[in-house]
Amino acid sequence: MEIVFPQDEQQWLLEKLQIGRDKSFAFNATAHWLRALVIVCEHTNPLDAYKTGALQKVQRDKGMAPERYLRIFEDLFMAAQSISALRDIEQNCSSRTLAATAITTWYYACYNVAKAMLVAKADGARLENHTEVANLWCRTFSINKPIPSPFHLNLPSLSQAVFNKTIAELKNEFSARGKLSETPTDLESAYGCLIAYLSGSEDFYFERKREELLKNADATNFKTKAAQKVRDDWKSKQVIGFMHLAFRLRGKANYRDAIFLSYNHVSASERTIAQLFSDLTVTSTCFFQLGLALCKARVPKDCFAEFVQDIEKNTVLDKSLFRG
Repeated sequence: MEIVFPQDEQQWLLEKLQIGRDKSFAFNATAHWLRALVIVCEHTNPLDAYKTGALQKVQRDKGMAPERYLRIFEDLFMAAQSISALRDIEQNCSSRTLAATAITTWYYACYNVAKAMLVAKADGARLENHTEVANLWCRTFSINKPIPSPFHLNLPSLSQAVFNKTIAELKNEFSARGKLSETPTDLESAYGCLIAYLSGSEDFYFERKREELLKNADATNFKTKAAQKVRDDWKSKQVIGFMHLAFRLRGKANYRDAIFLSYNHVSASERTIAQLFSDLTVTSTCFFQLGLALCKARVPKDCFAEFVQDIEKNTVLDKSLFRG
């Protein structure tokens, strides 16, 4: 599942925008990471692993306040709406022009699932900030692995020592091989792809934070001890988990990388695009199933039944999402 841009054709817009010529990587990295998630999901069955593992320890909150479980249901509804749309795209379209829209829709499916899980797990305030949701979801569900693979993969700190140790341990645990530029074909190459994307996200998030850290240190670079301390303090506390990776993927559809998703007439085949749409649907559905299982275990049983009944009778959502 590859896309290749010819190197001998003038590409006026990219040249005017001064975007580098390695244009295929943005699409291929997106497609390969999603394919890797699907391979792991198909091999490990995260929902069964969750139901027979960490979910066994979850206790129902019989006295949960209505405003709280209604927030959970609202987020689940929004997630299901996005996944239903992805399924329609998958079944009816194979146009590359929909790639950016599909990726953004995928992200909001995952984002709303993550919010529902956080409200179900602990009675926190409404979370609308993407960074807060990503950080809290990682600390709540990824670290110490209460959520199954592949969604539990995380960096518990970006300090150099912890980063190096974590990546080495993950590669060893999953016998990972391969890299993000290669299409994963089996479990080992899938984990290699996932770990490579996780590893590369450390630099991505540091670069996003660089200017703010330098401003806080009143410096123009990290050569001084004071600036290094500000940087290292931030790195030691920062985590990266699935929602950080999902947000990074969304950026490929919302920002400059999105140009690569539609640029050039010699592009991905219909089969490649169809695979991308399928993988977006499969991964978001798998993540939704995990979130739904947790929420079902936490909210009052009769309220959940009424919610599902309402979905069945009164919405155009894909009803199969709420069964099983």
